[in-house]
Amino acid sequence: NLQTLVLWENTLTGIIPSEFRLMTSLKTLQLGKNQLIGNIPSELGLVSNLQELHPGHNQLIGNIPSELSLLSNLQMLELS
Repeated sequence: NLQTLVLWENTLTGIIPSEFRLMTSLKTLQLGKNQLIGNIPSELGLVSNLQELHPGHNQLIGNIPSELSLLSNLQMLELS
């Protein structure tokens, strides 16, 4: 029952995996300061316990997925 996943500043590359949706106990996901590309996956809207999402400081493109509005527990969304 992982609740916090911090992958901050790890030189990760590629896309944000949609499989994060399977981590239903996750409350904090920090992906900032990597080299991630592509869109923020709409499937993150299925991580119902998510309180903090930090995908900023990457090379992400596109719109913020409307599915993130389903995250009723979300308190912080950092997109810088």
